Amino acid sequence: MTMPDGAAGQNTEFTLRPAFVGWATVLGQIPYHIVLAVLALNLGAFLGAAMSEPPDRTISYAYFLAPPAAVLAVSPFLLFHAKRRRYRQKEYRFFRDRLQLGNGYVFYYRNVELLTMSRGLLGWISGLGTLRFKANIEGFDPLFAANGFGIVTKNGIVLKDIPDPEQSLIRIQALIDVQQR
Repeated sequence: MTMPDGAAGQNTEFTLRPAFVGWATVLGQIPYHIVLAVLALNLGAFLGAAMSEPPDRTISYAYFLAPPAAVLAVSPFLLFHAKRRRYRQKEYRFFRDRLQLGNGYVFYYRNVELLTMSRGLLGWISGLGTLRFKANIEGFDPLFAANGFGIVTKNGIVLKDIPDPEQSLIRIQALIDVQQR
C-alpha cells in the first residue's frame, strides 16, 4: 500500500509499508512448525527416557507427547503475533536520492546495481511481492541491520510482502534512474 508522506520539508516521494496477510502467514509458517514439533518430539523422547523408572525403563507417553503438543499449541500464535507487530512498525520511505528504513538505516540509490521483484505462490495469491536491491553496501554492520526492518545484507536490501510490487518496482526504478544519470 503506497501512501503520501505528510512530513514537512523531507521531500519524501512516497512511502511503502509491507502488508500483513494472516492466512498467508499461517500457511507460510507450517514448515517451521513441523520442524519445531520434530525437535520437540526428540526432546520428549529424551525426557521420557530420563524420567522413566530404572528397572523397566518404560517411556511415559505423557513425557513423549507433551513437548510437541506444547510447541504446536503455542508457537503458531507467538509467531503470528510477532510478525503482525513487526509489520505494523515497518515503513520504507523513498526520497529522491535514498531509501530510509524504519530503523533509520539509509540506503542511497547511487549504490544500486540491480533492482528485481519476485513472488512466491502465496505472493501471487495475495498480491504481494519481494523487492531486492542488489548493491555493495559500504560500512555494513550486521548487528544494526538484523532488527526486523527489511533485510539488509552486505549485498543489498530485501523488502518483503510489498503490495502491488510491479507498480512499486516502476516507481523505485524511476528514482534510481534519475540518481544514476
